[in-house]
Amino acid sequence: MLSAIGSFFSKLFSSPNGRTFLIAAVAVWLLISKFQACNALKEMDRLKEQNLAALKDMETVKNKNGELSYQRALFEGTAKDLKKSNDSLYQALKAEKGNVKIITIVNTKWTSPTISMDNLLIALNDSTKGLKWSNKSPWYTIEGMSTFGFKQTATSLDFRAGTTTISKNELLLSLVTGLKEEDGVYKIFITPKTPGVVITNIEGAIIDKKTLLGNNVSPLANSSVKRGGIGIHIGLGVMPLLGSNGIRLGVGPVISIGYQYHVFRF
Repeated sequence: MLSAIGSFFSKLFSSPNGRTFLIAAVAVWLLISKFQACNALKEMDRLKEQNLAALKDMETVKNKNGELSYQRALFEGTAKDLKKSNDSLYQALKAEKGNVKIITIVNTKWTSPTISMDNLLIALNDSTKGLKWSNKSPWYTIEGMSTFGFKQTATSLDFRAGTTTISKNELLLSLVTGLKEEDGVYKIFITPKTPGVVITNIEGAIIDKKTLLGNNVSPLANSSVKRGGIGIHIGLGVMPLLGSNGIRLGVGPVISIGYQYHVFRF
C-alpha cells in the first residue's frame, strides 16, 4: 500500500501535468487560507464594534406603534471577558446553573397616576366604623379599609384614629422583550405595555458564541453551524490520471467521498 502511494507521488512529481496539478492544488489551498484569514479579521472587527456599542448608554426610541421602547447593545465574550468588563453581570452569571447563552439585568420603575377612590361607610360595631375603598384598572388593583372609632355622649362626639388595611395590591407588569440586529449591532429591546413603567437601565451579554449562527452571525439561532464535514461529492472535476505514458490531467464526471470545508455559505 505504502509503496503504491510512493510510486504514485513519484510519478506525480516527475510528470509536467502532475506538477501543474500540484501547483493548482497549492494555489487553491493558499486561496482558502487567505479567505480564512480575511474572515477572522472581519470577525474581530465585528466583535470590536459590538463591544464598543455595548459601552454606550441605554437608548430610548419609539417603535412603529409610537410606543416608547428601550434598547442597549449586548456585550459579547466569554465569562472571563465579562468578569473584566461588567462585574454585576458576571456575578449574576455565576449564580445561574446550566449553560447560560445570554444574560441580562433590567431595572424598572413604575409611577402610579393620581388615584381618587370613593369611600363606603361601614358600621363595624357600635363604636367603630370603617371606610372601605378600592380602585381597579386593567393594570392595577388596590383594595382596603380604613377604620376609626368614636364615642358619643349627650354633649360631645369624640373620634379616635383607627388603622388602614390594604387587602389587595396587585400590579400587572407587561413587557415586550427580545433581541434584534440594528446596523450590524445586536441589541436587547424592552417595550413596556403597562402604563407608568419606565426602564431605567439595561445590561446584557452574549456568553456562548455557539448561539451566534446563520449566514449573518445572529444570536437568534440556537445551534452551532459546522464549516467542515465528510460527504459524497458528485460533479465535474479535474484529476491526475496514471497511464502507460505517465500522468495526465483528465476532466470528467466525479463521484467521490471526502472532506470539505465551507469557505462561504449562501
